[in-house]
Amino acid sequence: MNKRGLYLLGWIAALLCLSGQAGFSQVVVDSKTADFLRNFDHQKIKPAHIDTSYWSVSRELRFEMALHSVSKNWYQSDNRSSLRLNMYSLINANYIREYTRWNNTLDLRLGFLWEDAGKLADDARNLSVNQNYLRLETVYGVKLVRRFDFEANAKLVTQILPSYKNNTAKESNKTFMAPGVLDIGLGASYNYSAKRLPTFYISFYPVNNNTTFVLNQRLADAGTSGVDPAVKDDQGNIIQHGKQYKMVWGVRTQFKIKYFILENQKFWASNDFSIFVDYAENPGAGQITNTFTLSYEITKNISLSYNMNLRYYDSDRVTRTDPATGQSTQYYAGLEMMNDMTINLKFNF
Repeated sequence: MNKRGLYLLGWIAALLCLSGQAGFSQVVVDSKTADFLRNFDHQKIKPAHIDTSYWSVSRELRFEMALHSVSKNWYQSDNRSSLRLNMYSLINANYIREYTRWNNTLDLRLGFLWEDAGKLADDARNLSVNQNYLRLETVYGVKLVRRFDFEANAKLVTQILPSYKNNTAKESNKTFMAPGVLDIGLGASYNYSAKRLPTFYISFYPVNNNTTFVLNQRLADAGTSGVDPAVKDDQGNIIQHGKQYKMVWGVRTQFKIKYFILENQKFWASNDFSIFVDYAENPGAGQITNTFTLSYEITKNISLSYNMNLRYYDSDRVTRTDPATGQSTQYYAGLEMMNDMTINLKFNF
C-alpha cells in the first residue's frame, strides 16, 4: 500500500474512534431529574379536562310562617286574615354561551290554613289552601348589542290544588288549568346588573298570544275567567257547553328590579311588574300583576319579609248576593290584593 493509502486509512480510523467516544459519552444530571427520567415510562399522562357545560342550575326550597290577608275580591278564596304555613320551591336552569342565553324556571307555591274544627260549622273544612301557584317559564335570547337581546318567551301560570270561595263551599271555583294562562311572545329585552343592583330587566313583546284555558267543563260552562259560557234554554238546560279556552292577541311588557338597600346585601327590595293589553279582540282590556317584596336576612337561612301582590284581570268577576231578594249578580273584580308578613327558612342547593 502506498503512502497515500496509509494516510487515508489513518483518517478513517481516527473518525471512527471519535464517533465511538461521542456515542458512549454520558450526561451528568441531578437526582430529581434522574428519578423523573427513570419513572417517565411508568407515568400515565391524562389529557386536561375541559368543561364544555354552559348550564347552571339553582334550587331553592323555602318554608314560611305568614300573617296573611287578601282583599274581598281575591280571585281564589275568601277574604279571611289568617296565620298560615307556606312552602315554596324555585328551580332555575340557565344556559349562557357567547351570544345566546336560555333561562328556564319552575316556581311552585302552596300555603295552608288549619282552623279548629270545634269553632266552625259542621260542614266546614278546617284545612284550606290559600296560597296556590304554579309557574313554568322559558326565555330564549340572542344578543343584538350590549345589554339588548332579541327574545322569545313562553310562560304558563296556573294553580296546583282546587280552591273554594269559602270553607263551606261544596264545589271548587278554581282548579288546576282552570284557569291556566299561557303567554307566548316575541320581542326584545334590556338587562343591566351591578353590585347593589343585581337585577334591572325590561322586556317588551309587541307580538304576544295570550290563551286562557279552563279545562274543567263545569267551570267552563260558568264562563270562568272570561271564556264563552254554556248556552242554556229557558229551563236552564245546557244546549251548548262553554268553551274551554279563550285566545287573544296583544302586547306584553315586564319590568323587574332588585336593589340592595344595605351595602352588606342583607336588606333588599324587589318588584316584578307585568302587563298584557289586548289590541285585537277587545282593545284596552288586559291583565296586570305586580309583586313587591321587602326582605331582611337574619342568617344565611333565616329572613323576614313583606310581600304585596296586586292583580287586575278584566276577566275576573265577583258574585254578590242581595240579602233581600236572594238574587246573585256578577261584577268586575277590579284591583285585587294579597299581603303577607313572613318569617322564612330557606335552603339553596
